[in-house]
Amino acid sequence: MMKNFTLWFLCILLLCNTAKAQPCSPLVITGSTVSSASCPAGGGITVTATGTNVTYQIISGPSGYPAASNTTGIFGSLVTGTYIVEAKDDCNVTATVTKVVTNTYVTFSVSAGSTSNVCTSGAQGGTISGTVTGGKAPYQYDIVPVADLPSYGANTASTTYSKAVTSFGTYRIYAKDACGEVRTYDIELLPTQPKPIDFWWEDIVPNRPCGEIMDGLPTITLNVHLIDQNSIAIDMHNLIGSTYQVYKPSPANSITTSSANSGCTATQGALLTSGTILLANIPSGDNTAYPITIPQEDIIFVITTKCGETFKYCYNFNQGNPYTPDAIVDLVQQSCNAVWNNQIAYIKPRYVFNMTEPITYLLTKNGGATVTNNDGYFYGLTMANLPATVKLTDACGKVVTKTIPKPVQGSALQSEQEPQWQFYCSNVQNTASALIRITGGDLPGLADATNVIITGGTVTAVPGISAFQDWIPGYIASNLLAGYTYKIVITNTCNEKDSLLFTVPLDHWGQPILNWNLTATTNALCGQNKGTITAISNFSGNETVNYFLYNLLSPNTVIATNTTGIFQDVVQGNYKVKFTVPSSSTDCPNKLITDSITVAMLSTGAAQSIVRKTITTCEDVNGNQLTTGKAIVQVNGSAPFTYEIIKSSLIGTGATEIWTVSSVNNPSNTYQWDLPLASDPPFTLYTYRSVDNCGNKVTTQGSLQPLGQPLLQTGFSPCLGQVNYTVSISPYAGNFTYRWVKLPDLATTLSTQNTLTFADPYTAVNNGTYRCYVSLAGCLNRTKDVVLNSNLCGFVLPIKLLSFTGSYNNQTALLKWTLENETNISNYELERSDDGVTFKKINTIAVKGSTTSFVDYTQADNLVSFNNTKVYYRLKIVDQNGKYTYSPIVRLNLSNSNETISLYPNPTKGDIAISFTSNNKIDGVLKITDVSGKMVVFEKIQIQKGSNNVSLPQITTLSSGSYYIQIISSNLNIASKFVKL
Repeated sequence: MMKNFTLWFLCILLLCNTAKAQPCSPLVITGSTVSSASCPAGGGITVTATGTNVTYQIISGPSGYPAASNTTGIFGSLVTGTYIVEAKDDCNVTATVTKVVTNTYVTFSVSAGSTSNVCTSGAQGGTISGTVTGGKAPYQYDIVPVADLPSYGANTASTTYSKAVTSFGTYRIYAKDACGEVRTYDIELLPTQPKPIDFWWEDIVPNRPCGEIMDGLPTITLNVHLIDQNSIAIDMHNLIGSTYQVYKPSPANSITTSSANSGCTATQGALLTSGTILLANIPSGDNTAYPITIPQEDIIFVITTKCGETFKYCYNFNQGNPYTPDAIVDLVQQSCNAVWNNQIAYIKPRYVFNMTEPITYLLTKNGGATVTNNDGYFYGLTMANLPATVKLTDACGKVVTKTIPKPVQGSALQSEQEPQWQFYCSNVQNTASALIRITGGDLPGLADATNVIITGGTVTAVPGISAFQDWIPGYIASNLLAGYTYKIVITNTCNEKDSLLFTVPLDHWGQPILNWNLTATTNALCGQNKGTITAISNFSGNETVNYFLYNLLSPNTVIATNTTGIFQDVVQGNYKVKFTVPSSSTDCPNKLITDSITVAMLSTGAAQSIVRKTITTCEDVNGNQLTTGKAIVQVNGSAPFTYEIIKSSLIGTGATEIWTVSSVNNPSNTYQWDLPLASDPPFTLYTYRSVDNCGNKVTTQGSLQPLGQPLLQTGFSPCLGQVNYTVSISPYAGNFTYRWVKLPDLATTLSTQNTLTFADPYTAVNNGTYRCYVSLAGCLNRTKDVVLNSNLCGFVLPIKLLSFTGSYNNQTALLKWTLENETNISNYELERSDDGVTFKKINTIAVKGSTTSFVDYTQADNLVSFNNTKVYYRLKIVDQNGKYTYSPIVRLNLSNSNETISLYPNPTKGDIAISFTSNNKIDGVLKITDVSGKMVVFEKIQIQKGSNNVSLPQITTLSSGSYYIQIISSNLNIASKFVKL
């Protein structure tokens, strides 16, 4: 065996200077057919040609066409449009044919849905129906809440679909045809009656005789008021036909705290009364009230609407009854006096609760003297009369006694904090007017105070404050910011000064201070070029909010208005949504509250697109490449997405073209595959596909290859004083992390984004070298250094030419170059020379304008009339300011007599030996690429002058197919093709 190998190796050495490539047969396209698209991506093209080892590839077509080449000439899953298919043989001779895939598919759409059988038999829910037109039968349907994903039913030829649902809300009608196209329509199923969520009640007899109160009557009739989810009292006319029940709790009087719905946990006992809300019983003067007779004890109150929605309330009668008496009595200091006990004050009632007129007030002073009257005002008191008591006795004999303490001399002012209900007639967001009630302290003469100011909250807006209000007693401060602390300073007529701090609460009696936050969202319907705009004001007041919709093309014309904020069937375009609270608001009369927001309705029926993709081999801890890696795609479209993968070699093969579904109903627009799949070889070429919620498909392909260095996006050097100067690298798809530092400080992180921004004006201190660490967890790490120098203000940051190579075949030179990015580049000029010294421009190439990825260019130069044995090329890179730089020079040998390459065995099942000659000793590289141009082997080699022999055992890991091997140095570029069996 060793002897045979030695003879074979000697043969190679003897013949290496005379090995010649076999001539190719003429390339002729012999036929082409096209099949129309009965689905949006269902067309096909078949091309046949004669020639040597012909491969076929679509080189032009609509967005998303399959870019992989094959040996069958069969291409499927094509959208409608014009395609150019190229046939290429072993000698790089090409021929093309143009074919047009036509469309027989009828546009698929879902009509406006409808509802029926709502609240049938007192149950929640109803029936939702939809109708489709066009598309390709059979169809599949589902109707689900908008937050849920569909579970399609069986195929059907019917163009209509209905589904019974058992709850209210917004639903989405899904329809999918035989082509996988999905269309949706949103519809709201509303109950025919409002649902109560809270209530209060009041005695129908305002001044009930004393003997009937509390224990005087076994039952009492109250007017019930129900509140809806918008905190608005429900018109009882809208609840006609609803039923109610009143139960005793078990055991009796066991309800400790009044509470509604889930908080009402008491056990229902005996039924006390029940009924149906009738039109005849609704009071004519108050359509939000309904009279119900209850016992004067704890009860459980239940109301069930005609739509089956239930409200339940546990009522503690003693806690909530309207008959417990109470009163608030204030002391008001009046005069200034150097002798504390001689200061003058008076007593007045502020509030009296649940007492029947007439009321008798009895004042008992310090020392025992008494005074009686019927209004509760007691004047001419001194500090010596305090403390005192005030006893109130009403017509029914109910008694309330209040103590008036004596202020402590030298004590600071005291107050109660009470912002007025809701927002106290203010239309300023997040503000309230507060009642500052003075309840203690020894500062007299507040009614005649000469200087009262209030500060705090903000430094630019000082709230206003009223004059002293006797009925409070105290002051009213307007436009206070909720949550802020304020200081009130009072100087009285005696030139005495005191102050107090108080904080405006974020809510009042559980109700928020005036606030709103208008938001608007869109939900585009699949393939409809229209959808639903939903606006929410989050208004904290009690008033009904009105919403208005405007098209920005006619910004002053209202195209729709409602009180729900939901606008359906809005066609694609830009809109403004406005909400208002009427100026006749009872909460805040004559104050118009309004706000607006703009929103864009986009079409989800448009084709998806690849935002970015990253396909890379992973590396070990030492940076050595592994045979495993990641493929990551980021798309745009209508979520959720289905992600699929297939070997590119299976595309166009008919029955064997089976896509592997990797993820279904994925809400993320980014997906990552671990490669290779199953038992596939490491560098298998895959095609990746995303299908969005509307059935739109987008594909891309690639095999594992090393990830290059991060790409610089920033084009210009910073200038002194520049604000928000940003340096950035192109982001990768997937869960890459970024960390910027300034050398030599590696510990301080400046940014964790792909961008680094200098928010303050740029200074010379910011100059230096910045490094961005880029990582994909568990796979690889990269770094990018950027030098910033304000002395080069406005100059282009260094442009990195990653490669500039050339090859020669069939009297044509093919030049290729790759740049890191094209920021600020104007154009390229390709120059040629016959001596390597004097160059002449032969072509100007416009830029592609990319800033986010490697940029590749290819240019061919016909050398039929060129008579030299060598030719030299260089690239002139010109920026937008006219400045330029040159690439390294590439030399091509036009005669193969001295520099040749041969491969053995070819075809090969395993190892392959490469023999070639060179006129120089020089460093070079060896590359192997597949027929799609993807690099699968890359090695640095030392090229010797004369004969060279290289063995490549790693050929055994390659998939079966055709490959190109290339030897490249600064003055050598030779290539040949081999077949891996």
